[in-house]
Amino acid sequence: MTDVAHITLLEFAMRIKNVLTREFASSTWVVSEISELKVNNSGHCYLDLVEKKGDQIAVRVGGVIWAANYRKLRQKFLSATGAEISQGMRLLLKVAVNFSEAYGLKLIVHDIDPSYSLGEMERQRKETIERLSREGVIDRNKQLPLGLPQRLAVISSGTAAGYGDFIDQLDKNRYGYLFFHKLYSAVMQGAESAESVASALNDIELSGQSYDAVIIIRGGGSVADLSCFDSYEMAKAVALFSIPVITGIGHDKDKSVVDATAHTSLKTPTAVAEFLIGTFRRYEDELIDMQRRITAAATSLIRNEKARADGIANKIAHAATRKISLMHMDIARFEATLRLRPMVTIEKQQARMDSMFQKITLLEPANVLRRGYSITYLNGKAVKKGGDVKDGDFISTRLHEGTIKSKVIYNNTIEGGKTIVHRTETLF
Repeated sequence: MTDVAHITLLEFAMRIKNVLTREFASSTWVVSEISELKVNNSGHCYLDLVEKKGDQIAVRVGGVIWAANYRKLRQKFLSATGAEISQGMRLLLKVAVNFSEAYGLKLIVHDIDPSYSLGEMERQRKETIERLSREGVIDRNKQLPLGLPQRLAVISSGTAAGYGDFIDQLDKNRYGYLFFHKLYSAVMQGAESAESVASALNDIELSGQSYDAVIIIRGGGSVADLSCFDSYEMAKAVALFSIPVITGIGHDKDKSVVDATAHTSLKTPTAVAEFLIGTFRRYEDELIDMQRRITAAATSLIRNEKARADGIANKIAHAATRKISLMHMDIARFEATLRLRPMVTIEKQQARMDSMFQKITLLEPANVLRRGYSITYLNGKAVKKGGDVKDGDFISTRLHEGTIKSKVIYNNTIEGGKTIVHRTETLF
């Protein structure tokens, strides 16, 4: 085997270098994802560039941006995209192949095309939004009712100027509204921000406090590195949170995915503070308007009821007056009846007495005699029947004018079925 043709490793590496130098003599534009990024003390930026198939890494190559070029490319990328070059980004890189016999293959990055990154970031943002929509959670937080947001859980960096301005604006509002707020500190930029914000949300959930809203604000620094707010994990955590989430994370142009899943999204911490104060103001205006409407309704009701009561009182008074008048009339008629009744009774009795008197008068002997009748007396007593006298009796007959005295000489009177004939002899 020692006679087999061979070369040394160095010779082999040099051949590889010659081939690569010949085949890749000029720079090439390559699309790659940054899986790791480190900047050393000298300012050189070392990259771990990968290509994935599904969840598996198909290719991994090291890359470097030398310090002087990194400063220029970093500023160029930041100005164009508003974001730092960071882990997880998919970039269009202009690279040259470098092969060192001692250190192996490395790609030297000469340029970055920010326009590709902008399109890629937008594509990823749209894909994330579409994914959240398919899962049916993108509007979940928006559907929660936002009452009066007085008790606030604030997720921010406690050292950020934007947080201080937000708290100062709330606490010193000109209306004197009282807000209760507690800071849940989190990293608000960079690769760690998504996990940090999700952890803060979890702390709020486990706190047992009855918060009205969660406020996520970022301000007071550069607008760089806001891509973390397009994170699927952070956006979903916001979408599924149990109370309304309000964001003010400083986007000057497009909204982030977190803004899309939040209950209410605003541009800055100051805008969030104005929104909260405005919500209180609208609530107070509604209360004042409600008080006015209640007062007006009560006044109208009292006025209507008073008019109704007055109407009823007038009707009662009129009815009472009419009733009293009718009663007076009844009493007058009763009194008149009482006065007239004795007179009528007396008149009736008088008429009855007059009738009786007339009858009595008619029955008086003198009146009877006047009508042609006569009365026969025997021994001073009136003779009622023929059997009361007998032959030879002396009788006297009283006429209307004068008296006739006679002697019975013959009596023919019917008694017991027998006829008795009386004959008299007038003496004078």
